[in-house]
Amino acid sequence: MFGYTKPHSRRNPAGGEITSQQSNRAFSSLTIRGSCCYKAHYCGLCFALSRQYGLIWRALANFDSTLLVLLMSAQWPHVPAFAKVLCPLGSYRKYYVIDDDQLFMKIGSAFTVAMVDLKSQDALTDGARWAKPAQFLGRRTFAVAGKILADNSFDMSSLSCIQERQEELESMATEDPPSISFDELAAPTGLGLGRVLEYTAELSGLSHNAEPLRRIGNAAGKIIYAADCLEDLESDLSKGRFNALTTCSMVARGTLSLTSRASEGLQYLIDRCQAEMAYALEDLELVRYRPIIESILLTSLPLRASGFLESRTAPISNHSKVADIG
Repeated sequence: MFGYTKPHSRRNPAGGEITSQQSNRAFSSLTIRGSCCYKAHYCGLCFALSRQYGLIWRALANFDSTLLVLLMSAQWPHVPAFAKVLCPLGSYRKYYVIDDDQLFMKIGSAFTVAMVDLKSQDALTDGARWAKPAQFLGRRTFAVAGKILADNSFDMSSLSCIQERQEELESMATEDPPSISFDELAAPTGLGLGRVLEYTAELSGLSHNAEPLRRIGNAAGKIIYAADCLEDLESDLSKGRFNALTTCSMVARGTLSLTSRASEGLQYLIDRCQAEMAYALEDLELVRYRPIIESILLTSLPLRASGFLESRTAPISNHSKVADIG
């Protein structure tokens, strides 16, 4: 997961003010109550990581894991318990967070650590210098997180298999000529996120939520993959790393801008996945926090992806506009 699922902000995530194109989309900022509930889950995750794995691990608290915790909390049969805590990094006053003793908080923090394990394994394959020390220093913590997930009926090997499939597709994409499309490269991220979100229904005892959550994860994962490729395009090119946009010939030669056809295709992908999430959310039973979850999935995530897309789309020259009219 890549940090794109934070609550909606009225500023363009790619930098600058909201554009005219984005202003036509629906905006739904969180209410004060919604913001407080979201913060309680984010800070609760931070405290859960610190308590279960050690102080340094609280730095892993992120927006994507918070969404996962929020989805479990929204389906939980019992009203989530709150605890009043004092944060050394926040306000000098105590404030309420979700109690980290609850099972879904333990699962959320375990997933957060396990995802770092997967990411460092992937980075190790890519030859990143930090990956080997991270694997060595975190090996015991990764094992503890994996055991917590296994004890609660989630098999991390399913995500490892998906990651291996991603690596296989990337290898095929670098062949000459390439035989893999951008949609195919984005599919494993959607499949993996769909599996994780599907599991939250099983954990919460709402088995009928598994199918819509799988659809939501599949659609959100594809948007996240596209956003990550767009945001990292320049750094990937400078460091010689794999990027699906360049591999699939979607970037104009000698520039950091997408071709017009690629821009249209990615915007279609974002819109299509947004619509799929909207339909799936209609079939999803949530006991609480629906407005927060819908704001993140239907507004914030697509807008962030569209913002990155617009930053990689070359402006149409006046000459081209005249030619189109003619």
